[in-house]
Amino acid sequence: GPGLGPRRRHEAIAVLFPAWSSAAFRYRGAHVRFPEPTLEAGAFLLASGPVLWDGGVLMHHAAEQVRNRIPDPFVAMNPITLAAAGLSDGVFSQVTSARGSVNLVVRADDSVAPGVAWVPYHLPGRPAETLGAGRGEIVTVTVK
Repeated sequence: GPGLGPRRRHEAIAVLFPAWSSAAFRYRGAHVRFPEPTLEAGAFLLASGPVLWDGGVLMHHAAEQVRNRIPDPFVAMNPITLAAAGLSDGVFSQVTSARGSVNLVVRADDSVAPGVAWVPYHLPGRPAETLGAGRGEIVTVTVK
């Protein structure tokens, strides 16, 4: 339950499920470190995530009033990043990765980290998925 440390958690699992070996659940204290991606000039890291009203399967069967709340596809970037790249809020730009290319409206968003291009997934046309988001790999994009 909440508040159980890693050691207590594996002991609780062993009590609840005696057929399972608690050794498989022992905390080893290892930390996984991923290499820092190297970005070419003009490239940004692609990040993706959900928005409240998306174009997922459930929304296809929702009432029209709900479906109307699904935003048009966009790429959000930090205003500092936009200025450095010579991009403007509200204009269409071509976002390109090794997997594909899409035309999206650029939005300035202070909550996006500098150097990152954030494209929500499950939006109409599946732009994040076209660019390669959600595959568990680092994706870089250009925005022009």
